[in-house]
Amino acid sequence: MSVGRENWDDRRRLYTGIEGQKYWPTLHNGLLSVNVGVGGFWQGSTSEDLVIHSNVSYYSRLMDMGKKRKWFWREFIYLDYLGSPNNFFYRPLSLNRDFGYGFWGWRRTKINGYHRLLARSESVLYSPWKVYGFKFNFVGTLEAGQVSYQNHYLLKNPIYTGLGLAVRVKNENLSLNTLQLSAAYYPRKTPGVGNLFFEITTIVDFRFDIYGLKAPSFLRFQ
Repeated sequence: MSVGRENWDDRRRLYTGIEGQKYWPTLHNGLLSVNVGVGGFWQGSTSEDLVIHSNVSYYSRLMDMGKKRKWFWREFIYLDYLGSPNNFFYRPLSLNRDFGYGFWGWRRTKINGYHRLLARSESVLYSPWKVYGFKFNFVGTLEAGQVSYQNHYLLKNPIYTGLGLAVRVKNENLSLNTLQLSAAYYPRKTPGVGNLFFEITTIVDFRFDIYGLKAPSFLRFQ
């Protein structure tokens, strides 16, 4: 639970928020994580910039694809909802990948609204291939998203989807992030975004979000 005060643009507002997180081991030795948070500001008795956030993540166990060839596979599934029913200062959300959320390659689209739903499935195939200490892994992704930009009711808006393939290269002996070479295809024609997207970038290796006490903070709306 968080309580605080904010002074922004000569407006003093009280903030209250609460978050909860829970983990469950699944039947097949995977891990299911659920995170729910609600927070907002008060101008007198009037609620402003209320943020509702819910996130569900699933991580499967590392599965052996064949002992002789030493191939392994793991599945990641991610579902995230973020919304504000009474925005005052906050800017609208988008499907652009500006803050680590959204679709790969989306940068300048004008599809935005104050409610967003994202779903992503990522399959990672860990190969035994190694060249001069560099390991190669292969990734397939399926993602979908909605934003309340045409209709305030989120589920009445178009669903945008994407398919992706990537190769990740990492050397455990070097203090460098993982190099990713990726390609993505977006079936729906969207202004500012092509149907095909190619990218070479570095990413941070996946780490579990450690459950525990955290410093008080506002719920982020971005």
